[in-house]
Amino acid sequence: MTTTWKIFDMKRVLSTGLITEVTCGCIVNHPRGFEREFFTIELTGNPKAPGFIMYEDLDKETVIGWVHSELGSEKIQQVESQLQSRLSNMIYELNNPTEGKGLPW
Repeated sequence: MTTTWKIFDMKRVLSTGLITEVTCGCIVNHPRGFEREFFTIELTGNPKAPGFIMYEDLDKETVIGWVHSELGSEKIQQVESQLQSRLSNMIYELNNPTEGKGLPW
C-alpha cells in the first residue's frame, strides 16, 4: 500500500498571491483498489511577512507541509490509518468472499 497526499486546487488573492484555501486529499493505493479522503483547508497569512512565498514560487511539498501543519500530526496519522484499514478490509473481502451474485444457469 502506498499513501500519498495530493493538492487538487488552491484559492488565492490575485493582488498578493496569498493562498487562502487548499483542496487536498489523502489517497491510499493498492493494486486491488484505493481509498481516499478529501479536505478543504482554510489558510491565513500575511504577504508582507518574512519568508512569504510568492504564488508562482510555490511547490507541492511546501503546500502539503502547510496542510499537514494545519491538520496536525495526530489527525494525519488518524486519516492515514483509517484509510489503510478500510482498504485492507476491502481487499480481505475481495480475497475471501462470503456472498455471491448471479444465476445458476
